[in-house]
Amino acid sequence: MPVAHKTRNLSAVGSYARDLAAVATALASWYKEERHRYAFRVGRTPYRTWITEIFLQQTQIAAAQTKLAEFLARFPDVASLAHGPERDVLAAFRGMGYYSRARNMFRAAKVILQKHGGAMPVTYAALVKIPGIGHYTAAIISSIHNNEKILALDANHARVLSRLAAIDAVPGRTAFKRAVEDTAKVFFESAMPPGDTNEALMQWGQTICKKTPRCAECFAQTHCAAFQKKCVSTYPRAKKRETFIDVQWVLGIARKGATYQVFQATHDFPFLRGELLFPGYVDAMRHGTQATVPQRIPPKKRQQLEEMAGTQPVAFRHAITRHRISVKLVATAVLPGGEFFNLRELRERCHSSFMQKVIAHLDSLEDLTNAS
Repeated sequence: MPVAHKTRNLSAVGSYARDLAAVATALASWYKEERHRYAFRVGRTPYRTWITEIFLQQTQIAAAQTKLAEFLARFPDVASLAHGPERDVLAAFRGMGYYSRARNMFRAAKVILQKHGGAMPVTYAALVKIPGIGHYTAAIISSIHNNEKILALDANHARVLSRLAAIDAVPGRTAFKRAVEDTAKVFFESAMPPGDTNEALMQWGQTICKKTPRCAECFAQTHCAAFQKKCVSTYPRAKKRETFIDVQWVLGIARKGATYQVFQATHDFPFLRGELLFPGYVDAMRHGTQATVPQRIPPKKRQQLEEMAGTQPVAFRHAITRHRISVKLVATAVLPGGEFFNLRELRERCHSSFMQKVIAHLDSLEDLTNAS
């Protein structure tokens, strides 16, 4: 039972179930007219659905559609994606947010090619065993292509269902997950196919039941518990506000001729793992934690970086999740190892917005050490 309705008597429960059934019928009618709004629903395959969901996560649909079409033209199936190379996959994903998603997609394609002969699985059980495919993506693919009745539960699902049932639990908690899944059961038992159910609930949240809801246009107004209680804006219940972590990131810019030295960040580094980065260190001011790229900077070089950074102004500020990063750039001599690229190559190979900002600030850094 939804959290807000644990104390209902049996007749009230029956009435509430009938209310939800009426909403499910109204949703199906609304979605019949609205489902063709998005071009990516045409000519679907399990592979195309997978790639589409990766592109649309944390990205506005309008902003992603052109890049999505270009990506699918370049990598039309699992085999082409698995063969990459990774550098091309990252380049095709550029501008779509966290590159860990693209890397996970590339690695997952390799697993699908190796273990499934390149045929995209469609069962939830098989999908969640593939590294890089989690509950949400597996639920979307399996509901659309295998008719499995599994709620994907993205932010739109959470918003719609928590308002509809006035769920008092906080998103992310087990009680919330149980309550929204319980509320969603009526929709999955309706005449709509499971894939349409997941997408109709999602599109409802994208277009009508938004953060600032358009209740006057909503087909569920008379059955929505939050609307009837005149407290729509309080759902979903707010999570505890996360505190920010202030970080200083010092980068040593070493030049050899017309090329600059970079290293690949390892999985022990807190940011942009796997990305090409200028050498340096991050210092989380509140917790006193430190990490470096490369992992082993000679102590003398590290001390030099710290001393030089002390006199340098902040070049720019950047945010990654909960981290507020102050970035300092220091001219330094080359370190052992690494790779060297000219500016054009750096712009092509460094995909993160962070590194693009650093590259844009190189001109302001004077007296770069020209070490041989």
